[in-house]
Amino acid sequence: MIAFLIRFISLFKWLYNWMGVDFQQMKTIVATKLLMDNRRHVVGATSQKDGNVNASFIGVMVIYGILGLFFSYIIYVIPSFLISMTMYHSYLILMVSLTLVSDFSSVLLDTSDNTIILPRPVSSKTLLAARVTHIVIYLTQITIALSLGALVATFIKFGWVIGFLLMITTILSLLFALILTNGLYLVLMRFTSEEKLKNIINYFQIAMTFLMMGAYQILPRLMSKNFLEDSSFVLTWWAALVPPMWMAGLLDIFYSSTVDSVHVVCALFAIGFSVVAAFLMSKFFSSTFSEKLADLGTTNVAAEPKQNRSGFLLGTRNIITTQGIERASFDLVSAALARDRKLKLKIYPSIGSIVILAVVVVFNGKESFQGTLNNLSNLSAHIFLIYSVFLVIQTIMTQVCISDYFKAGWVFNAAPINKPGLVLLGSWKAVLASFFVPIYGVITVFVVLIWKTNGVDDLIFGLVANIFVTLITIIVSSKHFPLSLEPNAKNQAGNFVKVILIMMIIGAIGFGHYLLTKVEYGLWISFPLIIGLTYFCYAKVKASTWSQIDLG
Repeated sequence: MIAFLIRFISLFKWLYNWMGVDFQQMKTIVATKLLMDNRRHVVGATSQKDGNVNASFIGVMVIYGILGLFFSYIIYVIPSFLISMTMYHSYLILMVSLTLVSDFSSVLLDTSDNTIILPRPVSSKTLLAARVTHIVIYLTQITIALSLGALVATFIKFGWVIGFLLMITTILSLLFALILTNGLYLVLMRFTSEEKLKNIINYFQIAMTFLMMGAYQILPRLMSKNFLEDSSFVLTWWAALVPPMWMAGLLDIFYSSTVDSVHVVCALFAIGFSVVAAFLMSKFFSSTFSEKLADLGTTNVAAEPKQNRSGFLLGTRNIITTQGIERASFDLVSAALARDRKLKLKIYPSIGSIVILAVVVVFNGKESFQGTLNNLSNLSAHIFLIYSVFLVIQTIMTQVCISDYFKAGWVFNAAPINKPGLVLLGSWKAVLASFFVPIYGVITVFVVLIWKTNGVDDLIFGLVANIFVTLITIIVSSKHFPLSLEPNAKNQAGNFVKVILIMMIIGAIGFGHYLLTKVEYGLWISFPLIIGLTYFCYAKVKASTWSQIDLG
């Protein structure tokens, strides 16, 4: 496969030479990178084993292919040609950009080959071309999976001419997403430090994940059923500001035989942007690419350590933790939650998913959005909001045990720890202080604004109930020290039966809470019981012994 891809690249040797690239050097670098791809884990594949990476990649392709089939249906049923083509190219640019950022940001900014390539007489243009070519090859495979269904639907519905042109605009969309994303990287590399660049990429990944989840769940509900069927669309001047409409405008010239100033501008932008942008990147940004790439991975020893711990956490740790092992565990986990980018990438989308899920559940009735909002205070939806926090905390508590540097967990065995339960409590309290308290505080404000004093009892009972369930989770699940579990460990997801049991417990408590609200003073009568159970579970976790700890 690699040999075929290299032969295909050789067809464009003249283009690389025109751009000032040493083609032989570039070809060697790309061939090596393609060979190393077999050892790289694919983002989103959770069960990769050595020698089974290709199977994981095929699984990702299948998922993308299913998305492509969905858009083939969209193209086939939407009467408006412009709307269907705009939606298709928007989806394609978004998915390619998201894949590029989430899966290939580490490849573009990879510093592992610096010691081999940079001392050699390899120009900046050649190095940049090799990296971009490598990414183009990977994204081409992704694009085929994403667009194959839509292309087939277009050939069937609109004929071979439009189908062939859609193949061209698909390639242009791929180049647009690639150049735009890499151009952003090159600009950031020129004007920001390594640390800021990695933080920007990390937050962009989180934002894109949240955006996709929100768009998937909320946008279809905001549209009326007849929106896509009844809408007609005509290109106007502002279409020149929307890249997916460039592609749709270019296709519409051949579909409707409409040639006006807006269509011509869209067509010129669709074709000319990639060429001009590639030239500008090669001309003005690649000159400093090697220098900045050499700086990546180096440490500024003169820089002062950054304090990531907030004043709230500093004050909280002295109140809720005891000196010694428990406080050390609290500090370790709170620092990891504040600094570990991979941990943030796993945690923050889960928070966003709960926000989206809450909106969907609360506003999923037959009434309009405004009608549901006006009638919200008469519903019991705030009980769901109160217990939805547990879903986030459960995710964080699971992920906080996992680390790429899990081998450093030997320190727990080497340290004179007589009560390992204190380590578990410190980790648990760090999660509560860092996430549970802020999230529950936001929910409290929202519930009080909508439900007034009627929701205060529920908030107090729900606060203790959530804490109780998190302690139950620690008790019934495998007990791991923080940051000591291998990312690909078989047991990192926990026992499936135990997970089901935990979800049944939170469901039962939530439903019991709802039933108690129907009994006068029911919550306050049950409050001593939930307090007692919480204290019992707390003491049980604290008393955990070494025999109960799973050292992975």
